[in-house]
Amino acid sequence: MSFRLKDLTPPSSLRDLDKAVSRLIEAYKKEQKLCIYADFDMDGTPGLALLLKGLKLCGFKNLFSFQPDRFDHGYGVHPHIVENFIEEQGIELFV
Repeated sequence: MSFRLKDLTPPSSLRDLDKAVSRLIEAYKKEQKLCIYADFDMDGTPGLALLLKGLKLCGFKNLFSFQPDRFDHGYGVHPHIVENFIEEQGIELFV
C-alpha cells in the first residue's frame, strides 16, 4: 500500500479546531506563557520539537516545554505538575 499526502485527513476536520486556533491567537496577541506538555514516546518527542519550532517561527515568545519522566511520573498528564507550572511559572495555556 502506498501512502500519499493527499490521502491524509484534512486538519480542518478536527473537532473544535477553530476554538483551539482562536485560543492560540489570543495567547500570541497577549504574549501569554504557553507550555507544550508532551509524552516521551515515538510521537511525543518529535511532536514537541516540531510544535516548539513552529510556534517560535510564528513569533511566540513565552514558550516552555515539559516531558514527564516515565520512571518518576509514569504516563499521562499529571494535575500536580500542571498546577505547579501555573503557580510557579505563570503558565497560562497548555498544549
